[in-house]
Amino acid sequence: KCGLEHSNGMPKAKKGIYFKDCNSLTSLENCFVKGSGTSLIMGECHSITSLNGLPDTFGFINIMNCDGITYLNWCPQKLNKMVIKKCKNLTSLDIPNIKCDTIECPSNEKLTSISINATSIIIFQCHECPKLNSLKGAPTRIHTLYIDDSFDGDMSNIIAEYTNKVEN
Repeated sequence: KCGLEHSNGMPKAKKGIYFKDCNSLTSLENCFVKGSGTSLIMGECHSITSLNGLPDTFGFINIMNCDGITYLNWCPQKLNKMVIKKCKNLTSLDIPNIKCDTIECPSNEKLTSISINATSIIIFQCHECPKLNSLKGAPTRIHTLYIDDSFDGDMSNIIAEYTNKVEN
């Protein structure tokens, strides 16, 4: 068990920070000091509701089984890869105006809506999200878009919008 009630700044870490089963951690606000790492792996932290407070220097984020997250609308500006997996109450993902190599959001059973405002994504994957019915926006540059057959929305508009953006 994590046992963190509140943090006044995580110690500096050169690589990453890992939280697992930290149900008493409700916010990332004020948890990090400058230089406190470049990656975050967080699993089974059911009281966390957002990524607000995460430093812009974080390039890798892996969020798994964090059931308190229902809506994500913030990412670090230097994000290279983000994986949001099995967050069973996540309903909406709003990717802001960033450049990112990879975004994956597999197995989010209540995810219904994704909005992409990013300028560049190399790989975007979304699979095993049976309630997904809305994918809005398109980055100005994308290499690979993968959405499995569980998508319940109208793919024709998405295909038309992305066809002009996919790099060959």
